[in-house]
Order: sequence, then C-alpha cells, then structure tokens
Amino acid sequence: MLTLARADGTRWPARGAALSDTTTMQREFPVRAVAACFALAAFCVAIWSGLNSGRSAEAVLGTAIIVMFVCQPLGYALGVAFKFASLEQISSYKNTHPIPAAYDSIRETAGSDESAQAQLIEEDSEGSRTENS
Repeated sequence: MLTLARADGTRWPARGAALSDTTTMQREFPVRAVAACFALAAFCVAIWSGLNSGRSAEAVLGTAIIVMFVCQPLGYALGVAFKFASLEQISSYKNTHPIPAAYDSIRETAGSDESAQAQLIEEDSEGSRTENS
C-alpha cells in the first residue's frame, strides 16, 4: 500500500489505500484491466479473422463489437478467478515461509537505520554459523 509523508515525518495512506495496514505495499489485482484486455484481444481476433474470410466491413465490425461485449464479462470472471488463485498462492507461501519474529522486532524499532541492518546481518551470520557447527 502506498503511503505519503507528512511535513512532521509521520505517514498516512494514499488516496484509495486501506487505512488498516500502512506498513506493507499492496495493490489491488487489476481485474477490470484483465477484462478490458481480454475484450480487446477478442475484438482484434474477430476483426482479423473476419477480414481474412472476405466478409464485408460492416459485418466484420458488427461481429467484432458483439464479440467484444460478450468477452468482457468472461475476461472479468477470469480476472477474478486469477485474483483468488494468486492470493491463495501468496498466503500459502507466507504460511510455509514465515518471517522470524526476531527480525520483525528489529525492523519495527529501527526502520531503515544502518546499524539495525548491520545487526540483522550479524544475527543472520551467527545463526548460519551455529547451524553449520
């Protein structure tokens, strides 16, 4: 989610962003864009195939417009299905690959401080040394 900085250094979410979580950048899946692309692709295929078959321009355009309006809801349904499938895959990945709690507390308190990043690197290298020993 996109956040904007205020003059005093605090942050608030950008317009259209959810107010509940301002720490992660998440975008809504573009379902309407998928539907529009699907409809326009169907329109182009209908124009191309109609012209190659030797039909009149009026018949080709009429058919292509009908195909475009029929394929837009189909593209919307495909976009919604892909959105849910991708969100399910992301949540499954997050559940199987959790972020360690030790890193969370350091990230929350320090932010982008260089010493905190160095501390993360040191802890990671110590953890890998103890695992190898």
